[in-house]
Amino acid sequence: MFKSKKAQREGTAVAILLIVIALFMTLYILFIPPQERNQLLQKDTTETGVEGGLPPKVELLAESPGLVTPTTESATVHRIPSVNVFLKEEPKLITLAQNLFVSKGLFSKSFANLKFQTRDLDETTKLTLFFSVDQTTGGELRFKVNGNTVYAEEIKTPGVKIIEVAKSFLQDDNKLEISVSSPGVAFWKTNKYNLKDVGVKQEFERRNNEESRTFVIPAQEKNNLKSVKIKYTQVCNFPMVKETTHLDILVNEQRAHEAEIRCITTDDEFEIDPDLIIAGTNTITFRLEKGDFSFNLIKLETETRTSERPTFYFSLNQDQFNAIKNGKRNINLHMLLEQNRKQKNSRILINSNEILMQTDRNTFDKDLRDYVLEGTNFIKIIPVNSFNIVGLKVTLE
Repeated sequence: MFKSKKAQREGTAVAILLIVIALFMTLYILFIPPQERNQLLQKDTTETGVEGGLPPKVELLAESPGLVTPTTESATVHRIPSVNVFLKEEPKLITLAQNLFVSKGLFSKSFANLKFQTRDLDETTKLTLFFSVDQTTGGELRFKVNGNTVYAEEIKTPGVKIIEVAKSFLQDDNKLEISVSSPGVAFWKTNKYNLKDVGVKQEFERRNNEESRTFVIPAQEKNNLKSVKIKYTQVCNFPMVKETTHLDILVNEQRAHEAEIRCITTDDEFEIDPDLIIAGTNTITFRLEKGDFSFNLIKLETETRTSERPTFYFSLNQDQFNAIKNGKRNINLHMLLEQNRKQKNSRILINSNEILMQTDRNTFDKDLRDYVLEGTNFIKIIPVNSFNIVGLKVTLE
């Protein structure tokens, strides 16, 4: 009987221990980060991209804000998409014949009919015929383009000749006739020309010498502007004939900066007049005199007179926004916080919406589906107490 009671007590103790262990395991699974919980439960939450037929994960924003406090002043950074501006001439060479013989006498004649195409006539600035005279016995050498005489002269010595063709004579598909004049009263003669390397050179002007981008400045930021700085990386895509070219940068159609730039890759930054900025949508325009340049990693940094909180911007195009609203894609805010058990409290403004973060964990996640807009979106951190934000990301999944 004593042994039976002892066995019952031991069984009860074991049962209580198992219940406590199960309870702790349940609480642990509930409170660990979602990614770790999914891995623990052996659920595959990784996007498969091409393999699973799902669109790939897109990282819209990635920042490391660091320490935030209720009194921290931070510059606001507006990231602007790259621009490519160019105004350049591009030649196109067409070989029509490597060797050509034309002649005309009393009883015989030989001439050439060639064809060539000239596409993009609206961008064509110049077209020339070129050839080399190898041998000649005289006579007037004649060139006709689509029935229009473009050259009729006697060439007495060998050499290279270049003929400019009026643009009005050209069509998409062209006919070139090459012949030589009759010897006339000298009927016993035959006028002959041996020509080499007959061809056409078409010159184009490729023009996209002005390109604009937009960015949004909230009214509160505009009202407290102290200074505005523009930064970018300049990349020269093609060598220039001249040593320098002129660059104008306009903000809201007013000149903010001008410079003579060289064909080099370099970083540049300069301050602009804050009065050029307006509340709402602003336009920045890059205008180039000549050349082929890209301007990448463009940033507009503002400093305000009052204490501003860290503000970050990201953009959604129409297709991305529609996919979110239709439930085909998710957009999430992920914040990695410092690793401790201290309370981390903050207001987070997402466009015109506000959410509260109150946590003692090292991560914070939020579904942003109901807060985002098509176009430019912003996230502003307004901390209630001081803490470190190790990383802040917005992802489209």
